[in-house]
Amino acid sequence: LAQSVYNKEEEFMNGFDLKAWVCVSENFDIAESTKNVIKEISPNTQGVEHFNSLHHTLKEKLLNKKFFIVLDDVWSDDGDKWSNFMTPFQYGKKGSIVLLTTRGKNVALAVQNCRPYFLKGLSEDYCWSVFADNASFPESNGRAALEEIGRKIVKKCD
Repeated sequence: LAQSVYNKEEEFMNGFDLKAWVCVSENFDIAESTKNVIKEISPNTQGVEHFNSLHHTLKEKLLNKKFFIVLDDVWSDDGDKWSNFMTPFQYGKKGSIVLLTTRGKNVALAVQNCRPYFLKGLSEDYCWSVFADNASFPESNGRAALEEIGRKIVKKCD
C-alpha cells in the first residue's frame, strides 16, 4: 500500500516538495537513519557525520517544505529514540507526512505522534493465489508435492 502511494499516485504526490523512502529495518540507529533521509532528499549532501550536524542539516532541508517520507519496515519501539529522531520533521510545512510501516503494534504506539492504522491480514486462499501467481506456479501443473510446500510457506508467512 505504501509503495503504491509512493510510486504510482502522481496526483497525490504532486503537492509535495520532497519525497523519500528509507528502509529502517531491525537496527534503528538515529544517526544512520537521519543520514539516509538526507541522502534520499538531497543526494549531493556529503561529509556530514556528527549527530547534531545531521539533525541540523535535515532540519534545514525540511524547513518550510512539504514532504512525504516513508520509513519502511521499522522494528524499534524505543520511544526516546523516536522522539529524538522525529525532531527535525516538525519544521516542514503543514500537510507534510511521515509514513511509518511496521509489523509490530508496539512500534506504532511508541512513535506516539501518529494514530496507527492497522491493516487486516489476507485470507489464506488469497495469500495462496498471490504466492502461486508470483512463483509462476499454476495450480494445474500436477506437482502436488511442490504445491504442499508452497502452501506451508503461505501458512507460515500468515
